[in-house]
Amino acid sequence: WEFIKKHKIAILLILVMATAIFFRLYKLGQIPPGLYPDVAINGNDALQALKSGDFKAFYPENNGREGLFMNLIAASFWLFGASVWAIKIVPAILGILTILGIYLLTFHLFSFGRLMQKKFSGDAPKYIGLLAAFFTAVSFWHVNFSRLGFRAIMAPFCLVWSFYFLFKGIKNLKSYPEKSNAGAWMVWVYWILGGAFFGLGFHTYIAFRIAPVILVPAFIAAIILFWQDLKSHKKGKISRWKAGWNAYKKNGWWGWDVFIIAAVLVFLPLGIYYLQNPADFMGRSSQVSVFASPNPAKTLIETTIKTLGQFVAFGDYNWRHNLPGSPQIFYLLIPFFLIGLGWCARQIFRKENYKEKGFFSATVFWTLLIWFGAMLMPSIMTNEGLPHALRTIGAIPPAYIFTGLGFYILMNWVKFKIEKSKCKILVSLRDKFKFFNFTPQLRGENDKREYKNYIRFFGFYIFNYNLLPFLSPIFHSMGAQ
Repeated sequence: WEFIKKHKIAILLILVMATAIFFRLYKLGQIPPGLYPDVAINGNDALQALKSGDFKAFYPENNGREGLFMNLIAASFWLFGASVWAIKIVPAILGILTILGIYLLTFHLFSFGRLMQKKFSGDAPKYIGLLAAFFTAVSFWHVNFSRLGFRAIMAPFCLVWSFYFLFKGIKNLKSYPEKSNAGAWMVWVYWILGGAFFGLGFHTYIAFRIAPVILVPAFIAAIILFWQDLKSHKKGKISRWKAGWNAYKKNGWWGWDVFIIAAVLVFLPLGIYYLQNPADFMGRSSQVSVFASPNPAKTLIETTIKTLGQFVAFGDYNWRHNLPGSPQIFYLLIPFFLIGLGWCARQIFRKENYKEKGFFSATVFWTLLIWFGAMLMPSIMTNEGLPHALRTIGAIPPAYIFTGLGFYILMNWVKFKIEKSKCKILVSLRDKFKFFNFTPQLRGENDKREYKNYIRFFGFYIFNYNLLPFLSPIFHSMGAQ
């Protein structure tokens, strides 16, 4: 029992991951049966690439697809042989790793900075992370796309791990690493991995292209910090360039440089292809754009309402993507999702979140909200098959982080109310014990209304009478009165 108490977080995480593994791997080759035509074409391209050794950055057939997923399937074929299961195991593994990433990301976000640590002390960030990971692990939305074989499942995977390493890099950043400090060089690893996963995201699904918008809050915070440090250095008698270099080293601009360089290098093969084949950059998106409709303004309003409504009212009607019409968030979890979303939205208007040096708390709340909104845009800006669970797949992580946060906030509030009620009951019993002990003449002589008035009149003095509560024989003898 002591072992369980000591390692309860690790045990709960193992249970969450076991749940995620079961839902994504159980009878993977049979459920759902067969392959959707788009997925089958992915398999054909993977087979061709494996035979020819020509692993492309972009496969132009079937309206064009980023090549990473097909190349991963080719690797799966090489390991396990060509089969339906070998195709589906790739998104299943990516889905499982996304669950672990959601736990780690959520834990770090809600322990990011001193102010956030005050809001969520102790193990609270870990529990919120566990809740977010569990709700995602059992989410039909995420489970379904982890088993279907679509390349879009890679988008939330890359987003989660990119932002995990990015915020881990920011959190552990003190100054420019010196050669004598070997531990500080791990910060380089965080920034490199963050940038690499971000660059990799462009190789996953067209909806990822809007992801740079999500970086804006953290980037603005870095600019403000740089400017503040630059002004403080200018007060000393040093040159402008020296002041700029000191500020550059102190607040982590070098880390952003590493992040951007890593992202660009990973994106480069696909970027070169787009420069050589600009028509493939737009692909099918131009065909389904809201601006292709006769009345773009009206269409945009309709698509916005449908896309936002998929979380609380009517979800995707496509049998392949969803239980037709069911909200993307399970009915019982919708209140928690709304509480978490509303709480985060409220936090961006609280001045205390902007007084903290580094704006850590504000950066977290803005990042989650912009992430959620940005990943809805691929659906909002299109006019086909809405609501569309596939195009909004990048919104899964923030949606379930909001849900986990809302569940934790509500349960914490309920716990507080229960404890408060217990205190009121105990205080009330103590007061009554003292009242009847010191006024035995009232026993059986007045009705309950008179007792109530008596307690109300003398309540202040009884409450502040510092004696331990005890049961008197007289109180026991009162019976029904």
